[in-house]
Amino acid sequence: MTGRTKNYFIDLEKLQSVAVDETELIDDYGPRILYIALRRLRDRTLAEEVAQETLTLVIQALREDRIREEAKLPGYIFTVANNLILKALRERSRKEELDSKPEPEGQDAWVDDHDAGLLIEEERKQVRHALAQLDSSDYDLLNEIFVHEKSLEEISKELGISNAALRKRKSRALERLKKLFLGESQNG
Repeated sequence: MTGRTKNYFIDLEKLQSVAVDETELIDDYGPRILYIALRRLRDRTLAEEVAQETLTLVIQALREDRIREEAKLPGYIFTVANNLILKALRERSRKEELDSKPEPEGQDAWVDDHDAGLLIEEERKQVRHALAQLDSSDYDLLNEIFVHEKSLEEISKELGISNAALRKRKSRALERLKKLFLGESQNG
């Protein structure tokens, strides 16, 4: 193994316990994560954000004692980094896709008339009202999926449940939201 590549591999001997000194963790893994992110993202600012978020999540996991075996720490770190890199690539791809679409002409290009605009605003209010009526667990789950754009795999790992169970929970939460919305729109 050459000296150059050794810098980007993990030295397990340094990890005496899972209660790793946070500054040592940052010093040891920060440059490696940044290097990997920079190579894949080709954007220094974005790579720095990924490295910082990775280290923040890892330190949080260590503080919450979610990493029990020291041998799993390096794999956890680079899995988190990889997931954040993939998320950044997806977000950049979506942004580029949206930026490439032509802008609508005129102020009201999306809404043909005033009545349609009022209808859309009323539906938004009904959706917000229905969301407010959901149980906190349903609301939190839908928020993680649709607002924070987390994958079902990520959420199932965080919650400690199977993907199948999470899909069922998502389906039931959406069904409850639909009932609340339809009940609201029929009453309103």
